[in-house]
Amino acid sequence: MALSRSPRFTGLQASFLVGSALIFFGLPWYCINKDTDGHAKFQPIGTAIGYLGLCAENSGHHKCARKLLNCALKAHIGDISVDAGYAFFASTQCQLLLEANKVEKSLKLERRLKDIYTKLYGTNSYPAMCSSTFIAIDLRRLTRYREAAEIAENNLKAQADYGLEFPDLTIENLYVIADSSLSLGQIQKADDAAKNGFCADYGDRSLYTRRQAQFLDLHATSTLRRGNYLEAQELYKKQIDLLQKFHPAKTGWIATDKALYAYCCQMAGMNSQAAAASRDVYALQTQFEKSTEGCPPPLAHNIALLNQSQGHYTEAERLYKLCLHSRKNDRPDNDPLNLLSWHRKAEVYLAQGKVKEASELCGEVLGRRLSVLGENSLDTAASMELMGQIEEAQGHKDAMIKHYISAARVYCRQLGSNAPVTQHLLLVLADNRWLLSD
Repeated sequence: MALSRSPRFTGLQASFLVGSALIFFGLPWYCINKDTDGHAKFQPIGTAIGYLGLCAENSGHHKCARKLLNCALKAHIGDISVDAGYAFFASTQCQLLLEANKVEKSLKLERRLKDIYTKLYGTNSYPAMCSSTFIAIDLRRLTRYREAAEIAENNLKAQADYGLEFPDLTIENLYVIADSSLSLGQIQKADDAAKNGFCADYGDRSLYTRRQAQFLDLHATSTLRRGNYLEAQELYKKQIDLLQKFHPAKTGWIATDKALYAYCCQMAGMNSQAAAASRDVYALQTQFEKSTEGCPPPLAHNIALLNQSQGHYTEAERLYKLCLHSRKNDRPDNDPLNLLSWHRKAEVYLAQGKVKEASELCGEVLGRRLSVLGENSLDTAASMELMGQIEEAQGHKDAMIKHYISAARVYCRQLGSNAPVTQHLLLVLADNRWLLSD
């Protein structure tokens, strides 16, 4: 029978193990070396507690393990001779902190680890590069996308400059770049990183890894964000087939991609495929909503988008609200994913004729996107375009043209003048006798 993992039992176990370490290992050594300067006299105590922490981690008592390893790390701090020992325990502690969703603490410890590895093995050693990659991953988890992408790009540059081949680190850094760039609305950079990551060296080619699937999702999403619905639906169809073959248990992931596949078919004018896919998606939605876990935020958002494209605005609004409420404790209001849901909700308001509500919400989203993402982000441009549509609905032609021109300039810079979304906006401006010059 599995041992209890209640906080009370874990705390008692931690106290027992620490006490045992101090009595049988620490106190005799400390008495012998009590006149020794510095932290060296505490090293065996920390080592003993650290190994007990590893035992607790291996037995599945992670909270106990975190407490023990924290004691071990405090005993090792301050002595260069024990940096290797510090790193040995710190690497496990970082993993445990991430599992407990203590990302800030993990990031702080990972930065310390990188300094140690750099000092012990050199800047371009595998341990130092690995630690730098984990720093980028932690920053992405904290939604600090610009910092994450910058560090990941520097990691890849260092590998290229010094002829280093670390395939696993290359894959992880490409994922950070692709995901962070997509969140920042840098669609082309995200697409390039996603395609490179999908084609990277994964060893056994007979398998379809989780990371490969994530790269294909990012490639499909960036294609969708450019307005290439026909190509995007092909990519989502490929993804669904591969997930059903290699990861059939990932029902939430499959449902999320099916919703986007149905949406792309709808927007590409493939009505029969869209209708069939929509029936599957709505059946899956019912199953998830009846379950104890409910509808996960990514699925809720994508089903809302599908409802929106089919004119079911009340249901779309409900699902966008559900999505935002579900993310309330996990992501800040200014997170790009939350801003995307707010933006879509403003689109729904406009479609329902709630122009005042749409104007207020879109204005707030545009301001936040300018602050968080900058004026050259495609997400920011989408809010500029929506503001133009809202001004058009109110008969404010000058304001409409101003927003459309701002959006079109970003589309031209980021996607080129031949991209579908750019062409659409240029036609609108041409109808109003405006020419977009450089």
